[in-house]
Amino acid sequence: MSKAGNSLSAIPPLSVVIPTYNYARFLPQAIESVLAQTVPPLEILVADDGSTDDTAEIVSRYGNAVKYRRFDHIGVYAVRQAMLAEIRGDWFLNLDADNWLEPDFLEKMAAVIVANGNDDRFAFAYPDMELFGESAGRVERPEFDVQRLKTGNYIDMNSVIRTGVARRVGFDPAFNSGQGDYDFFLTLVENGYRGVRVPEALLHYRVHGGSISQGVGRKRNQRKIMGRIVRKHRNFFRPEEVREALAAADNRTLVALIGSRSPFAGFGRRLADWTRFARAGWRHAEFLKQTAYCFCPGRFFRSATAPANVFYLFRDTPDRRNLVRRVVQGGESGRGGGQLFGFEEMGKKGIPVDCNLRFPRTSSMWEGICEWGNRHYSPKDGLGWGDLPGVWAHLGQMNRAKVVLATSDNTALPAARLKERGLLRVPLVYVSIGFPERWMAAAGKNPARGERYRKRLSRVERFVAYGHAEAEWLRQWLGDEAKVCFVPFGVDAEKWHPVEAAADTVDVLAIGSDPMRDFGLLVDYARRHPRASLCLATGPEWAADLGTLPPNIRLKIHVPIEELMQLIAGAKVIALPVKENTYSGATTTLLQCMAMGKAVAVSRVGAIREGYGLEDGVNIRWMEPGSRESLEAAVDDLLADGARREKLGKAARMHVEAHLGWDRYIQKMAEAIGDAAADGSFVFAGAHGGKQEGR
Repeated sequence: MSKAGNSLSAIPPLSVVIPTYNYARFLPQAIESVLAQTVPPLEILVADDGSTDDTAEIVSRYGNAVKYRRFDHIGVYAVRQAMLAEIRGDWFLNLDADNWLEPDFLEKMAAVIVANGNDDRFAFAYPDMELFGESAGRVERPEFDVQRLKTGNYIDMNSVIRTGVARRVGFDPAFNSGQGDYDFFLTLVENGYRGVRVPEALLHYRVHGGSISQGVGRKRNQRKIMGRIVRKHRNFFRPEEVREALAAADNRTLVALIGSRSPFAGFGRRLADWTRFARAGWRHAEFLKQTAYCFCPGRFFRSATAPANVFYLFRDTPDRRNLVRRVVQGGESGRGGGQLFGFEEMGKKGIPVDCNLRFPRTSSMWEGICEWGNRHYSPKDGLGWGDLPGVWAHLGQMNRAKVVLATSDNTALPAARLKERGLLRVPLVYVSIGFPERWMAAAGKNPARGERYRKRLSRVERFVAYGHAEAEWLRQWLGDEAKVCFVPFGVDAEKWHPVEAAADTVDVLAIGSDPMRDFGLLVDYARRHPRASLCLATGPEWAADLGTLPPNIRLKIHVPIEELMQLIAGAKVIALPVKENTYSGATTTLLQCMAMGKAVAVSRVGAIREGYGLEDGVNIRWMEPGSRESLEAAVDDLLADGARREKLGKAARMHVEAHLGWDRYIQKMAEAIGDAAADGSFVFAGAHGGKQEGR
């Protein structure tokens, strides 16, 4: 029972509705936060808007505790409207599937419901929010005020609402594309209902790539959206209030335009944005900056950012943009920081760093041409053009740096192309991850093109390889040992550490989505060992390739890091089968699992066979690549002996701490990058606070 005791004895039945679309990776946290409430809900309803991921399988794990309803992909407000008929509670909470609740959220909301129980016009209670993900911090909502609501929405749909009132006014599917929350609460207020702010009830609101990109798109069109709102509610707004609402929308549009300035934007987009500022008047504080951005973008971005010692070129992904944004804003990258290859740590050591993911990415004709070229060129070549628009857009900032560090073929190949043409004038360090396999595929199709790549890459000042075999191949291919540096990858052993195992354990866990993974061996093992429980955490491409799985394999797609740590902690054995190759030994996952003190069986491939200090039976178990018998022997041996697993896990943790720590990796990378500096004055902070000159 609630710790609030008799004061909440009059609480009416309260339901929780969780609409979702392809958010299976977030859904468990949302559901479990509701199940953990000090005031339990009457029911939990998951409304699936036609998801194509494993949402249904996730919900089924909770049995009768959660009801599941699936729709065709009709849009979130159409789903909410349909769910009104199924809600049994007198009140209900709309909880987005990517958010979660503090344990006493419903209790504190219920206290407000009881306190206002005699007011028939009281229809909703809305909480303050705690942001997490790409942004962090508390969002304090204003107290309920009708006049303020007319200038813009401040109430989130993750609120507790009176069911009967919601059924009378309904959700409007016409606002599926945006501002459905605002329309709904305006409709309530227009019909004489009111709400109450609950500052103590904490909602944890996830800010991530999809929500941000959609939000920017809406903000750029605030006047258009607000025009639809005031037309629908024209009897509610007085003429002067319409003008105020549209003016506020215009201001939000200008703020969005300032935040969306990007080196990717073409002249047409920049000119259209400039005209909006021009309409606002040349006295606007940002008008001169917007003019510089529109007509002299190169000069604008040079003035907006300081020159860097190291300019990072990353493969552009939403997760990596998220991490960069957090680091640039002064936050921490967390356990996903390995994706930044030392960007965060070098900045903390006082090294000026910059990268290609600071600014929003917008589409352009140039981007479309390059995408077309990659679709037609890559199948013939095996390598392709890479992210040429992304590299080209940052050429001015790159040429102000002392050295450019390209962390993938996707960015390194176009950077090398620019260097060949004399456009990139500073030293280039190429982090090679799988280049040998791709070059051999390209040269096999067209030897002349393969030789052109060799000539082009001969101009690169420095190569870094995380795979030992890859480093050896590059030395022979280039004919220059001094250009190639082997740097063992590392892991932050403070962030990845042993944790208490969850109750839901599994015998064998496999992780990863790299194309070099050999998950077919695990599927075969599962079929021959039906009593063993296996879990495979991977990406959607592997889910499609593996086809129908035996019943003792659980497949998990896009697992968040916190959940992944629990999976690792609860597994008896980590099995990482990998096909023979020069670059991938499941290295990142391997080191993370070793740092967590787990017994790991991994394929003895060229990437990690040497250079990492791995010893069979001492800190890992080797498996021969492609061998069904070797995998079976290694996994069975570890499953049969708990003491051996524990000893191996402890030795793995000790080895990582002593030889494969993140600080050691950062220092080696700093030395490798420093070697490429043209003037020999490239200074890095040493690992122990001293200074070390790049050689």
